[in-house]
Amino acid sequence: MRYTCDVCGCSLDPGEGRVCEECQEAERIHGGLKRQAINLGIYEGRITENEYEYAV
Repeated sequence: MRYTCDVCGCSLDPGEGRVCEECQEAERIHGGLKRQAINLGIYEGRITENEYEYAV
């Protein structure tokens, strides 16, 4: 069985999960920035091809 990250497609070790550490970290950072912007009322965004676009 082949183990690949669901987000970027890189190879994973068995038991590592479905998303690699780099993608997990990126999601954590982007999620935090999005929450901060929403709380300030300045967030309008959309996701395109696994990348976040922000309009402030």
